[in-house]
Amino acid sequence: MPCFEDSCDQLLQMMMLKQMLSLQKRQAEQEAVVRSSAVLVACHNQCLQAGLGQLISGLVQRGWDDWENRIHMDELNETAAAAAAIALPAVRSFAVVALRPKPAAEVFHAQTFQVREMSVFSSIKDNISHRLETRKNDKNAQAYVDQINFLANSKTYTLQDHFEQMKKQAEAGGVTGWKSMMPGVSSMPQIQQMKASLQIMEAMEQTHRENPALINGKVKRIVSEKVGQSLEEINNTLRSYEQLNSLRLWLRKRVERGLPLPDSLDNTTEMIREDPTGFPTKNLRY
Repeated sequence: MPCFEDSCDQLLQMMMLKQMLSLQKRQAEQEAVVRSSAVLVACHNQCLQAGLGQLISGLVQRGWDDWENRIHMDELNETAAAAAAIALPAVRSFAVVALRPKPAAEVFHAQTFQVREMSVFSSIKDNISHRLETRKNDKNAQAYVDQINFLANSKTYTLQDHFEQMKKQAEAGGVTGWKSMMPGVSSMPQIQQMKASLQIMEAMEQTHRENPALINGKVKRIVSEKVGQSLEEINNTLRSYEQLNSLRLWLRKRVERGLPLPDSLDNTTEMIREDPTGFPTKNLRY
């Protein structure tokens, strides 16, 4: 018959064995979670290559809202969240199976897991920001080419034409539309300068806009009093118009000679420097 000491030893051994098994089980669960996170990262990278990175952000925004206690969702960039219009079914199915939230008692709070997940969010944010910046640059480049073509095909270019063109640019750029109400937009120097130029030209009589040669010192003083702008600002607005009109004359000369037109500001400056034929710099009066 076993003694009391032997029974205690056996009980202690059983408790230690049970604890070891429990630790091994927990370690296996943690490794499985880390592997799942790695698979999600790989899946995300494949989606980025296919141009679908923003779809994953939609899954994150809609499917993981209840994980805020162990994922710092507040660091997810608003742009990434806003870009998510639909979810990629295949990725959603994978994420639901591989990374379904566990009961509170079994949730794994490892710091390494949070770092891996946040790296996915950071990659999504960087990718979308890069795409938005590229799209903005392409849009600006196309707008410049359109303006060059417009000037090259315009037989005349009055201050009224300049006024109409600036109003279109202001609307497209958000100077006068709803975008102008966004925080920080109205305080930009370029926005303020365009608004001032529009106010100056709007304060002029249409007769003066149709024939800028009629604008003398008296007209400028009247406009200055109307809009509260200095004579220097009025002269700057008129000088800007004269420079564009001179550019138009130069472009039309190149069209007549069968020469290519510039497609960027740097290209325009270089072409004028190399071939100033037809650019009437001496006619700038303001």
